[in-house]
Amino acid sequence: MAPTNGYATTAELKAWLSITNSTDDTLIDNAITAASRQIDGYTHRRYYAATETRHFTPVVGNSLLVDDLISVTTLKQDNDESILFSEYALQKRAELQRSNFYAEVEHGSHG
Repeated sequence: MAPTNGYATTAELKAWLSITNSTDDTLIDNAITAASRQIDGYTHRRYYAATETRHFTPVVGNSLLVDDLISVTTLKQDNDESILFSEYALQKRAELQRSNFYAEVEHGSHG
């Protein structure tokens, strides 16, 4: 069993620790998973892709600040009406310019 969304592989950690047997592989997998979730909790981010439905509430005007996004499949309003892709734009915050993550959804004409 491999670590779940781990930031290192079992082989990488074993090589770094000079472990050559597989006796404790399950323990190592669990430790990698636990350490990875600690990183997520400390940074308030996660560094792996997940497909999920997320709900956000806009605070100001037509911009919606969001957690890190890689892509959007469907964007809907409270009335369950879909917003067309041509009607919104994904924006990056300054500190994310060199990443693949988006941090803001701006609603308006972006054709």
